[in-house]
Amino acid sequence: MCSSDLCAVAAGDPTMEVWACDFNPAHVERARRRAESAGLANCTFVEASFQQLIDDPSIGPAQVDVVVAHGVFTWVSKHNQALIGEFIRRRLRPGGVVYMAYSTSTGWSSISTLAETMRLHARASRLRSDVAVVEAAADVRRLADAGASFFPLAPRERNLVDLWDSSDPRYLAHDFLVGRYEPVMFDEVAAVMAAAQCVYVGDSRVATENPVWRSPDRCHQLVDEARDAVEYAMLCDIAVGRGFRCDVFRRGDQRASDADVARWLADLHLVATGKQLESGAVAPLPSGDIGLDVAFVAPIVEAAATQPVSALALRAIRPERSEEHTSELQSLAYLVCRLLLEKK
Repeated sequence: MCSSDLCAVAAGDPTMEVWACDFNPAHVERARRRAESAGLANCTFVEASFQQLIDDPSIGPAQVDVVVAHGVFTWVSKHNQALIGEFIRRRLRPGGVVYMAYSTSTGWSSISTLAETMRLHARASRLRSDVAVVEAAADVRRLADAGASFFPLAPRERNLVDLWDSSDPRYLAHDFLVGRYEPVMFDEVAAVMAAAQCVYVGDSRVATENPVWRSPDRCHQLVDEARDAVEYAMLCDIAVGRGFRCDVFRRGDQRASDADVARWLADLHLVATGKQLESGAVAPLPSGDIGLDVAFVAPIVEAAATQPVSALALRAIRPERSEEHTSELQSLAYLVCRLLLEKK
């Protein structure tokens, strides 16, 4: 996570202690200034490498409830990936959770090749990275226009390349000109987490946890034939050409009881954002766009417009269930996806 996100987390809950590390001193300095300017006493930034965190237990808290590793796993070597896992094994307390977000090979196989081409171009040009990446991107397009046999790209990757013109060159340089960028597959991450005694819980983007939305309709039967959770995740990624995963792992394989779920649902509330429901609107998911069922979700939104509504309370106001909405949590997941991620 970037420092602005971490500061936002700290500002949102003064009782939470947020601690972060980075081996780049300039990043740490900038993050500290941001936290100081916001008056955040519960947000700490430390300069340290993964190896230092393993070698020196005095750096940072002895144990933590949550570990967040957003993107970093695919920007570091296999050795450092193992160190991340070892840090989690040593510092994450039993019952704690890990948020692990990373690029996956299923949506980056072609882009990885283009990124290497762009790195070579930028290195030869000796221009500043944000200038070099624009020139390198233009060269990639010229190759495509000239009929290079490497093209056309898969749909997701083609869409990503189409966005280069409107993207911030500094962000493109960050993505494509770094020295090491190796998208991985779910099984590789799951293996590192298993060594840290962490089990896979699910996708943090709750809408994709609905089995109906995990893969396109035409792939449901094939995906459902998977023999374990790892194979299932891999097949889903292939089915949708997933380029990025946002996984949640838990330290210790402790299953929630019905009483636990009921308590969590009672504590989980839906708050209206003020957005209007429109027929014909869609929520984009990797498996495809989901049309809005206004008749199904309108009563939920209307109830939340006046006061927060618990997930359990939805049972009293929700109309008859449909194929895509088989539980209160799935209804909430749909609304989160629809209202926050809808196409403009």
